[in-house]
Amino acid sequence: MQIKSLTVYLGSGGKAPKLYKDAAKALGHYLADNNYRTVYGGMSAGTMGILADAALEKNGDVLGVIPTNIRDKDFVHQALITANKMITVDNMWKRKKILIDEGDAAIALPGGYGTLDEIFEFLYWGLKGFHAKPLGLLNINGYWTPLLNFIETACEKGALEKTALAYLFVDDKIEPLLEKLSSFVAPKIEEKILSDKTTYISAIEESNLTDTQNPIIVHATNIEELYRLANALVLKQLNKVTRPIGVLDKDRLFGKLKLWIYTAAVNGFITPYCPDLAVFSEDEELLEMMIRNHIHVSVDLHEKWEGLKS
Repeated sequence: MQIKSLTVYLGSGGKAPKLYKDAAKALGHYLADNNYRTVYGGMSAGTMGILADAALEKNGDVLGVIPTNIRDKDFVHQALITANKMITVDNMWKRKKILIDEGDAAIALPGGYGTLDEIFEFLYWGLKGFHAKPLGLLNINGYWTPLLNFIETACEKGALEKTALAYLFVDDKIEPLLEKLSSFVAPKIEEKILSDKTTYISAIEESNLTDTQNPIIVHATNIEELYRLANALVLKQLNKVTRPIGVLDKDRLFGKLKLWIYTAAVNGFITPYCPDLAVFSEDEELLEMMIRNHIHVSVDLHEKWEGLKS
């Protein structure tokens, strides 16, 4: 397949190690030098801002997508707004839909809960027949390895749809990863493409946003439940929901995902409080008790964005 426009998922956390900031800069330069359009989430914070700045300094074509509720905040890329290269949308899921629609393929650099949400959403929409595009994980310094181990184990155990792996490519270098994405052949999907897919694809996020204190319980590792979990973590990180999040891990599969969560925290892509946004247990009664006793943690996003380009 021919790739002219590449959607890039990456973090807005400003405390990421220099290794990952350098990788974002290198990718921005590479995409501009090789005439790819860069599509990303519109922020100036963290590796997101570094990617956009790097592409722009090489006169690359960059498109940002941002929700209206954060367009006027300090950490939105003002140069793209000035250049009329910023699409403004009503909410987060519309942002993510446009990010998928505008790219011929996608690459995920190291990031936090937002990037995790985008990865599982991309795979979920692919398995539902909403797109036929590949996703590459740029596995710098083994950052994505715990998540990949989790996905592969879930597939081996039959808990996660193996077709998800057909959409997923991995490399630790930019050029080989793009070559793999270009070789993508879309798998045959049994799901029928819905005429009203806009309503359908927003359903999980809207369910998580329901104005209730009933807990969000994830009890399986199929792609829909993983997307539900990742999306709930993002919404809770953004302080859009205060509902408890519980994961019933009867098959003991979520340990590798928890390892990735701690990896994200250690590397500054999520704050030290974020690993506590959900509780995990193999036992249903114990999980219920943990949920009852769980205290909502309010995350300071400015703490995450600190040192945005240092």
